[in-house]
Amino acid sequence: MTAVDGERLMTLAAVAGMSEGAYAAQIIEEHLRARWRGELTAEARRALGIVVERATPVAGLGQEVAAVGRLLNQITRHVNSHGQLPPGSALARVAREVEVLAMRVTDTLTELDAAAAALRGRL
Repeated sequence: MTAVDGERLMTLAAVAGMSEGAYAAQIIEEHLRARWRGELTAEARRALGIVVERATPVAGLGQEVAAVGRLLNQITRHVNSHGQLPPGSALARVAREVEVLAMRVTDTLTELDAAAAALRGRL
C-alpha cells in the first residue's frame, strides 16, 4: 500500500464514520465474499486477520501525525502572533519528533507493503 493509498483509506473511512482498520476489513471481506460467492476459506480468513492486525498500527501512526500537525499549527500561530520563532530548543525538539515519526511511518508502511505482497501471493 502506498502513502496515497493510505490517505485514501483514511479519507474513505472517515466519510464512512469508521476506523481505518474496520473500513479496510469491511472492504476486504466484501471483496472476498464476492470472490468466493459468500464463502470465506480458512486462508482468506487468516489473510483478513493479518490485514486488520497490520492496519491497527497504521491508524495509531495517523493519530500521531495529526498530533504533530497540531503542534506545527501552534508554532505557526506563535510566529503570527509574536513575529518570531519559538526558542531554538523547542524547534529542535519538534524537528526530532517529526524525524522519528517519519521513520516509524516509513517502516510501518514498508512492513504493510511486504505483508500485502505476501498475501497477494497466497490468495
